[in-house]
Amino acid sequence: MTVHPRFSVEDYEDQMPLAKVETEAGDIGFYVPSRMAAFRVQTLFTKEPDTIAWINSFENGATFIDVGANVGMYTIWAAKRNSVRVLAFEPEAQNYALLNRNICLNSLEGRVAAYCLALGSLDGFSMLNITDTRIGGSFSMLANHARGAPEDRETLFAQGCVSARLDRFFASGDVRKDGPVYLKIDVDGIEHEVLAGARDLIADARLRSVLVELDPGRAEHQRAFQSLLTAGLSPDKASQLRWDSDLSANSIFWR
Repeated sequence: MTVHPRFSVEDYEDQMPLAKVETEAGDIGFYVPSRMAAFRVQTLFTKEPDTIAWINSFENGATFIDVGANVGMYTIWAAKRNSVRVLAFEPEAQNYALLNRNICLNSLEGRVAAYCLALGSLDGFSMLNITDTRIGGSFSMLANHARGAPEDRETLFAQGCVSARLDRFFASGDVRKDGPVYLKIDVDGIEHEVLAGARDLIADARLRSVLVELDPGRAEHQRAFQSLLTAGLSPDKASQLRWDSDLSANSIFWR
């Protein structure tokens, strides 16, 4: 078989699309090898303005734990905007690869550590059910947590992965002994499983704030909401109003 490529490998590497975003903290760059990745760059500051405002409030010297980092939009912004340390978790292989390329592109490898790890309530080996195979896609689901998830999406590819509790990682000592910690959880439906695996972190006085999408219509999310209250965290006024109005949206809790 003879293969006649339309362009060379060298051409592909030289022409990798690159987007630059001018910000108050200086220019930041992102590789955009897909339309979905380009969309994420284009909507960085408009898709979730509450998340951006929350990140902008981080104190210097803090640790930001980004669970469900995708290709690193909020990871990169937090490290660039606030000079905080970021621990980013993304289990989907293509997104994880691009996440690391974006970290390197912005010379943030000394401030950001990315882990190809799925966080939940169980430690062990699992499968990641991928419903969007585009680079920058979302709605992947841990197979051992998929039961009861709100979205019944077709699995296009099942990728092997390692799952762990955030408390197990937290106990490893990779989180600074001092300084506040901020936790974002965006895992498309199994946020309650991540919270169940992070009880020690949630109870720790260093945890200053949690941003997590919760659905008042789901019993497991109602229990997760209550667990945060029991741990001494309180939703801000806007989050409480959305919750009382039965709206599924990002909820921000503060200690």
